[in-house]
Amino acid sequence: EKGDWKKLSLEDKKGLYRASFCQTISEMDAPDGEWKSTLGGILVGLALSCWWYMFMVRFVYDDLPDSVVNPERIEAQIDRMVAMRVNPITGFASNYDYEKGEWKK
Repeated sequence: EKGDWKKLSLEDKKGLYRASFCQTISEMDAPDGEWKSTLGGILVGLALSCWWYMFMVRFVYDDLPDSVVNPERIEAQIDRMVAMRVNPITGFASNYDYEKGEWKK
């Protein structure tokens, strides 16, 4: 390496370059396909989280209470909130006409 590089052949120069730097600039800039393993890892993580969510919903969480899924109970709760005049400025009570006894249009 310390001698005159002009006396070396092209193959010797390439060999010495490879010994010092291991890769050329075009080889360093070339795509290596790492994005495929990253995308695969992300998709595996998403699949595992979906399976975990389904397991939790099926075996761990209780059913929703009747007060949340029963339309009759929801309507009764809204009627009770209107009767109690809950949040009369911006809430349910603001959309109810108490003089006519019906919802405002």
